[in-house]
Amino acid sequence: IDLNEDGSTLAVGAPGEDSNSITINEGQDDNTGDNIGAVYIFSKSEAGWSQESYIKPTKPTPVRNSLSFGRSLSLDASGKVLAVGSLFNETTETGPVHIFTRSNNNWTFTDMVLPPVNAKYDGAGAAVRLSSDANTLIVGAPSDSSSASGVNSYEQNSDLRRSGAVHVYEKQANQWTYKAFLKSQKPSEGEGFGMILSMSKDGNIIAVGTPDRQNSSGRKRFGKVDLYEKWSGAWLHLQTLELPAPKEGDMFGSSLCLNHDGSMIFVGADGDDDDGLALSKYVDSSGFRSENSGAAYVFEFDGNEYRNTATLKAKQAFRNVNFGDAIGCDSSGSTLAIGASREDGASSGIGGNHLERNDSNSGAVYIY
Repeated sequence: IDLNEDGSTLAVGAPGEDSNSITINEGQDDNTGDNIGAVYIFSKSEAGWSQESYIKPTKPTPVRNSLSFGRSLSLDASGKVLAVGSLFNETTETGPVHIFTRSNNNWTFTDMVLPPVNAKYDGAGAAVRLSSDANTLIVGAPSDSSSASGVNSYEQNSDLRRSGAVHVYEKQANQWTYKAFLKSQKPSEGEGFGMILSMSKDGNIIAVGTPDRQNSSGRKRFGKVDLYEKWSGAWLHLQTLELPAPKEGDMFGSSLCLNHDGSMIFVGADGDDDDGLALSKYVDSSGFRSENSGAAYVFEFDGNEYRNTATLKAKQAFRNVNFGDAIGCDSSGSTLAIGASREDGASSGIGGNHLERNDSNSGAVYIY
């Protein structure tokens, strides 16, 4: 799902939807396809929320082929441009990104952004993000298997299975232009670089989370975050964020949110095991009584690098809550929403009793 900047337009992806329609606002009752996918657009007025449009891919999908249109999506700040990722195209090799624009509440297909010709079976479209002005598009390809590293390094091989990549496009003279191919600085097999993405609103800073990353000692799923910056028109690797004392299974980088200018980044680690209550700069790392309780980390740019300035935990670090598996932040970075999808609280509404744990995996959201 994605909201535009003023909260008046909501886009919801349904990648398992089965209609074979290729026409916007037609065929919602059709179920003759198989995981073709769709996107539903809702708008808010004084009367409340209502469905505005039903968005579909533009080409027929061959019989028995899945498209998963709507697997990822992103709105620009105005809510007038929508990017929709698909995991496959008509031949199941790689996913295109469809671009739609809105005028007077009518949505129209305007562009299809395709990965490079050599990017087959790379999972492109698993994640997409648009900049605020809709002039920069990033596309995650977590199944890319090349051994290339860094920015714009290409290796025509499959030596590192599912190491992952990110494709960067910019709109120039009303055309989408391929600008950069991003890889981890030290790619490793299975890390799925490109699955977790965030971008500053101006499109000049990109963050890529790899919670499945293995560290140098062989510990799995400790995670990291790579940051890239556009400088004088060229993309450069800016910094790699890691926990100072990572533990196996921390899943650091499981969720990300950059604020408007990229001066702050919030990083989820939903597998974190530390005991820690409420908001604290330091977390008590004794014991593992809170396995997979989760955490979130705040980093701020000091003019030279990003530094960890706060660590957030749920009020009670209960086991298997997975606090930090989703993160959202406002433009300034002063308001933060953190998901905990496996929280067990039986309370409903806002401000319930977080100690009342009778409803397994009911989930919760914490606001800071």
